[in-house]
Amino acid sequence: MVSSFVGSVPIGVIIDAILFGTAVLTMAAARFLPEHHLSPETKGIVSVSVAVVGTLSALVVGLLISNSSASFTAKSQEVTQISADVINLWLQPQALELIGTMMAARSQLGQEESASGIPLPVLLLVMFWFIIIFASFGLFAPRNMTAIAMIFLCAVGIGTAIRMTTELQTPFGGLIRISSRPLTQALDVISR
Repeated sequence: MVSSFVGSVPIGVIIDAILFGTAVLTMAAARFLPEHHLSPETKGIVSVSVAVVGTLSALVVGLLISNSSASFTAKSQEVTQISADVINLWLQPQALELIGTMMAARSQLGQEESASGIPLPVLLLVMFWFIIIFASFGLFAPRNMTAIAMIFLCAVGIGTAIRMTTELQTPFGGLIRISSRPLTQALDVISR
């Protein structure tokens, strides 16, 4: 999983550096290519090829975000259900049965979070596709600050999208978290 791969460095920063660095290096290397490698015909085939890779990358990243969001929502609903079960536990005599159910749900939530994440081979494949795209940006981009700034902002956008998927897959830690409000409300009810 990605979280074990990146450690404490945010994955978005790593992706930004790789993609932007690829574009800048390709910009520098393009100066040394023979002119026929940068012809309009070459630019046309590179553009069409990169459009295919870009479409595929967008679809896969969209699916990753959708899957992560669905997982986050499901875990949030499970926390709400556990909160309702706590109230039921307090109000009903079947306390031992509910305790067992709640402990099993809690254990499952923890296991699902530790097992979630983008598998490293998937991340590497998507990164390879984006490296191809950014290399093509650098190959034909004009060498000015506007082009460089736009390439940088595009890299930040992609890094942020991947970072968001990893955040959604760890709903009990990180920047995007499941609300503790249902559990707090359950504690208020049982403490009366």
